Amino acid sequence: LSSRLSSCEMPGSSLVKHVETAGYAYMWFVVVQMTFLSLAPYILPNRIQNAISLVLYGKDYTENQLPELSARPIIEIIHRVGGAVYLVIGGLQFTPSFREKGWGLHRTFGKIFLLFGSTGAVTGTVWSILSPFGGFPEAIPTTLFCVLKLYTSYKAYVCAKKNHLVEHRRWVLRSFTIGLAVGTIRVMYLVLLMVT
Repeated sequence: LSSRLSSCEMPGSSLVKHVETAGYAYMWFVVVQMTFLSLAPYILPNRIQNAISLVLYGKDYTENQLPELSARPIIEIIHRVGGAVYLVIGGLQFTPSFREKGWGLHRTFGKIFLLFGSTGAVTGTVWSILSPFGGFPEAIPTTLFCVLKLYTSYKAYVCAKKNHLVEHRRWVLRSFTIGLAVGTIRVMYLVLLMVT
């Protein structure tokens, strides 16, 4: 009887599997999109980057904000390159086949993930205060995201150190979700821009 039960699918398990697959696909879509946009200034000629920015974010952002961001190269490099590393490592860390390759690699990548996630949050906040595209109101949610990101990252690290792995996974998931929220907001902005 137990072998027959174990071979049977639970009601709704097919739906759960589809939802999980869709979640992973969306996560990787956001990771690839944000990584590309983060690295665009370093891998694309200026005219192509400006053309993409013009389509995605408009004339004001392209002509005014991009030069403003480039005027702070250290913050820009830490935020963009560190953010790209954070995104790719985060995507890998949540991929079961990668996680199963070994805990040593998972732990090393986890530390890098938390470091770059935290520096990305801080540099994003500094950027929004020094060069706010949306004016001062932009700094308010950015600062809130930064505080939440730092808190969730801290909790994830503490839980890992205490070997509370279930709680660690929950806090890392929260932390990565906050990081992906920035990309989701950008995707939704593009959708709304195309619809209106």
